[in-house]
Amino acid sequence: MCKTTYYVVEYQYIGHEEGKDDLIHIQTTPARDLDGNVCTDGWCETWGDWAVYAHGEYVILNDARAAVREKFGDVREVDGSYGPAVIETYKVGLHEPLNSYESYEYCLGYIQADVNRDTTDERIDELVAEYEIEANWNGYTLDADGLAEMIRDYRDELRDELASDNAPD
Repeated sequence: MCKTTYYVVEYQYIGHEEGKDDLIHIQTTPARDLDGNVCTDGWCETWGDWAVYAHGEYVILNDARAAVREKFGDVREVDGSYGPAVIETYKVGLHEPLNSYESYEYCLGYIQADVNRDTTDERIDELVAEYEIEANWNGYTLDADGLAEMIRDYRDELRDELASDNAPD
């Protein structure tokens, strides 16, 4: 009977392209250094825009999973085809982060219902906190600062529209 060993390997994105996230794999093959030597702990290599770090070898899959959570804290499992040796893939954080534009688009229906020209900055901050709770339920986290700024801009546009409607001809 063949015994499987599991390796926790982190792929840390060090490039400049936006939208690339670090990945953590539990895989059945170990990371290797530039000379091809097995690497089970620490920095292994850098290939292009990715730095590779090994975080141990485990005989039991649940031990590898526990090591991922111990080392990286809250993680979420992600889908993807990373090759036959990859058993599971994770990203750091319980919720998928949305940038400010994505946060605004995600909340737009709520914003249109909740915000008018009289909405205060304090109320906007409260709304952002409420929207964050709802987003978390759906697996996302919002860019709170960017979203609040965009909501203030939306409110200010409503105020400007009122001022132009009431301007003398």
